[in-house]
Amino acid sequence: MAKKRTIGSAILGNVVEYYDFGMYAVFASTIGKLFFPAHDAFIQLMLAFSVFAFGFLMRPLGGIIFGYIGDKLGRRISLNISIVGMAGSTLVIGILPSYASIGMLAPIILILVRLIQGLCVGGEGTGSAVFILEHMANKRLSLAGSIVMASNIFGTLLANAVGIGISKLVGLDDFTWRFGFILGAVLGVVGVYFRSSNEETPAFKEIKESKLISSNPFSEVINNKKYAIASVIAVAAAASSIAYLIRGYFGTFFAYSLGYSSEISLYYTSFTLLVLVLFLPIFGIVADKVGYGNFLFIGALIVIVSAVPLFYAITAATSSVTVYSAVIWVGLLAAAMCAPAYPYAMKSFPPELRYSGVALGWNVGNALFGGTTPFICTFLVSKFGVIAPAYYIMGTSSLFIAFNMFVSLKIWRIRKKNTKHKQGRMVNKIKAR
Repeated sequence: MAKKRTIGSAILGNVVEYYDFGMYAVFASTIGKLFFPAHDAFIQLMLAFSVFAFGFLMRPLGGIIFGYIGDKLGRRISLNISIVGMAGSTLVIGILPSYASIGMLAPIILILVRLIQGLCVGGEGTGSAVFILEHMANKRLSLAGSIVMASNIFGTLLANAVGIGISKLVGLDDFTWRFGFILGAVLGVVGVYFRSSNEETPAFKEIKESKLISSNPFSEVINNKKYAIASVIAVAAAASSIAYLIRGYFGTFFAYSLGYSSEISLYYTSFTLLVLVLFLPIFGIVADKVGYGNFLFIGALIVIVSAVPLFYAITAATSSVTVYSAVIWVGLLAAAMCAPAYPYAMKSFPPELRYSGVALGWNVGNALFGGTTPFICTFLVSKFGVIAPAYYIMGTSSLFIAFNMFVSLKIWRIRKKNTKHKQGRMVNKIKAR
């Protein structure tokens, strides 16, 4: 029971942090209008998405900071600090005066607070994955990882649901959007309460008792685990780009690029997220059976083949049935790429370096390819048309496949070289006899 409570509280905290972080994307167009001085709606939207990306650019630094804390002081302490920081920064956004009230201080404070949110979520996403998977003791890792990922997505889905609720119940204006952020701060306090009684993971307890805690885990990871870091960056790129295509960009894509109302756009986005959340554990079970590396490889190939037809279907649709059918497939692809991603990321790091290694690689991948997805896709659509987002997720999936093949070839060559070396030593021993 204590173990279930510990894992449950970690998942709850994860939902809260990603709700707080995702709420920004829900109200990006309103935030752009209120906090940035511009007469062009497109420029305001790009500025708002730039700040969204800034939060992600801080995630690698957050991964370094919280990874260091997690590997030195414990996973539990690191996660508790991150949720306190996220709750406080979310409250600030909710009460921050607009540009019309305080001038340039408004966007400056917004950027600074968003950077703090980026730091906190940089320690949260991978930290909760490490925390929960270590509590699972190497059993059903893809299923466990998919549940962690589902809690991330559910936080975003909850943010979308609250956005719809605000629009329906009180109407969306220059003030009511703040209710979503204030609610996030309250949920953060609830998350802090439940996390305060968490138990540390068995893996970290063993590291501590065996006195294997690294003196500088970040330095060791950088010096000794370069290929492992690059591998995590590649899988994070493939998974986060398609996930944030839905989480951070779909609402704006449907509203701004395709001309749907804000309400209908939220419905499409929320439905796609719901498909993603529901199929994450299903694909996690399948990935545990076939191997998470194989499952990811196949998923990336399907993304490359089907992305363009899917976006043609969405953009040329003449009925909501066609759109819903297409976004179901997008949700399935995202679930396939995300379900086994965390265990794949964790496999190359020993326990004493795990938090730092996974947090660094995952957050670099998210910063470069996930958080920039709305910005890049908005730009690509303006230059190449409404199916351009398909090319982006095809590119990140191709990157993962290419790097996966490169690493496999590298490992094969190293093993072949080591085998020849061992055989040579055996021959020399025989000759010496």
